[in-house]
Amino acid sequence: MKKVILILIFLFFINNVDGATIYGKVYDFNLNPLNNVVIEINTKPEQSFIVKNFSYSFDLNPGNYVLTAKYYKNNKVESSLTQNISITQEGNYLIDLVLFPEFVNEEFEGVNIENGLFDESKRLSIGFIILIVIFLIIISFLVWKLKFLGDKKDKVEEKIYNIEEKTDLNKVIEILKREDGRINQKNLRKELQLSEAKVSLMIAELEHEGKIKKIKKGRGNIIILK
Repeated sequence: MKKVILILIFLFFINNVDGATIYGKVYDFNLNPLNNVVIEINTKPEQSFIVKNFSYSFDLNPGNYVLTAKYYKNNKVESSLTQNISITQEGNYLIDLVLFPEFVNEEFEGVNIENGLFDESKRLSIGFIILIVIFLIIISFLVWKLKFLGDKKDKVEEKIYNIEEKTDLNKVIEILKREDGRINQKNLRKELQLSEAKVSLMIAELEHEGKIKKIKKGRGNIIILK
């Protein structure tokens, strides 16, 4: 009789131990639901769960646990997740799991269940990663666009400069023709209303092309049309 009473008392206390249920969906890196994921949690004894209907569930007592989830393909781990979980209060808590490919998989820490709130300050957010990637793509596009517009502007300015340069050279030829093929450089500069350096460059260009000839006379130059 005493044994029966002790067993009943034991069962009573077991049923009244504070506990929590964690549950949620399982996703891959692209946020597609996953099945056949093996989930284990280091309770005593250890609990394991094979995901069906994209969902999982564990009953846990207060304490600290490590949950591991692995998705196998062709007998090889394709994606996985290791996550620390700390339970301080009984209740039902939703924890969705996102599995990362093995080459980028990292351990996530800092999920605390307390008063129905989660401390996820150290957990890498999928949305945050996507936001960074989108931000980098936008920045790269803007840099390329600015460079493209800059190159286009330089080409336009160069084309305009070449047209203006050719127009000014033609003016020199026209002035020489009007002056019977001869004019001193000082009067030519007055006609063109350009700086002395600019006129000197134009004369050098026309002389290089064989269209004019420059003769030194005193302190100035005489420009002759060939």
